[in-house]
Formats: sequence, C-alpha cells, structure tokens
Amino acid sequence: MNILKGETRTQDFLGKNPVGKISLLEINSEQYLSESNTILIYLSEEGTEFLSYDPYVRARVMQWLFFKQLSHKPFIAKSQYLISILRKPEEYHQLIEKIKEPGYKALTIMENHLKITYLKITYFLWMRVILLLILVCSLTPIIWLIKVDSVYTNSLKFKLG
Repeated sequence: MNILKGETRTQDFLGKNPVGKISLLEINSEQYLSESNTILIYLSEEGTEFLSYDPYVRARVMQWLFFKQLSHKPFIAKSQYLISILRKPEEYHQLIEKIKEPGYKALTIMENHLKITYLKITYFLWMRVILLLILVCSLTPIIWLIKVDSVYTNSLKFKLG
C-alpha cells in the first residue's frame, strides 16, 4: 500500500479499516484487524509459541508492545517517515531535531535490555520476536540516529542479523 498515493483512503480500504492506516490483517473476507500490536497478539495466539502462557512473561511482552507504541514509534518511526518516506528532512528539520533526543533514549533503553537479554537465552527466545517486530514493523531504518561507531551495537546486531 502506498500511503502517499492515497491507497489507504480508498472506499475499499476504508471499508476494511475506517481509520485508514496500515497495518491491516485480513483474516477472511469479512474479518480484519488493524493496529500492529493487535495483529501481533492475534498471530502469536494462533497456534504458536511466541506468546507465553506464563502471566509474567505475557505481561513483559505487553510491556514492550506498549513501549513500542509510546516510546519508540512517536520518535524513531516518525522521523523515519519524515526522512525516508516523505523525503522531506529539510522541511521537517526542526521537528526531527526535537524528537531525536527521545529517540536516542528509546534506543538506549532497548540497547540496555538487549545486553541483559543476550545473557538469558530462554528469555531472549520470546523477547527477540517482539524486539524484532519493534524494529521492523515500526519502519525503523534508523540511519539518522546511528553512527558507524554506534553505542547501540546490540540493537544493530539484532536489526541487521
């Protein structure tokens, strides 16, 4: 879907998702789910082991989903949208500069968690899926935030492979 060409504003798409945003999961011709976190929960509960039945582990997954929505998306994904999708970094320079610091803060939190998580392999097995989705589903090519000698080495390792 090309949001810049208005493809999420067509009558057909709005019939599936009245909000007119992506992500959208078509379950069948009459059932649709929107919002990435909702889709992730739905898919993880459909016969997979990605979402633990342990209440604490489930809560931790939810914690990271909320983190993505509240601490990651407004800064990192928004900057990526302005820079890489709209391709207007000069026009939005002030806004991008304003949200860089909270973006760095979100990356630092993720980086610190990944340092600990690498040491706890069973914990990492479920957490890596959520963090990968945070990085990938939120459109997080974060080139503008990361230098070659980045302190975010674990986040980069995770994102790049």
